[in-house]
Amino acid sequence: MDKKKEKIIEVAERVKLLFQFCAELIPDKELLKKTLEVCEDTQQMAGSTAVIIGACGGDYQALENQARLRKERAAALYNLIEVLEKTEKEQIEFAKKAKTKQANLRQLQGILGLT
Repeated sequence: MDKKKEKIIEVAERVKLLFQFCAELIPDKELLKKTLEVCEDTQQMAGSTAVIIGACGGDYQALENQARLRKERAAALYNLIEVLEKTEKEQIEFAKKAKTKQANLRQLQGILGLT
């Protein structure tokens, strides 16, 4: 196998592990949402206190940048968890429908004497 294919397989395995780990966070989705809200508040506070922080010799831009990064990361994680939860539900529903469809097909085949 060439290096490019090996790298694709390696990345695919890492993504699979990431999704498995993130799926374990689905029950904690509300906590993640609250974390996002706190990060949003912190970012707003950093912006509104910039003058005071600057006057005291602090680096308000660094604080504001850190708050923005935390908010973006919290939002990304929360959105990923939401998508995983949605797609997990869709996958479960699809599996149920497929199972019902197979059962109905077997029943029809039995009625028609095809089995």
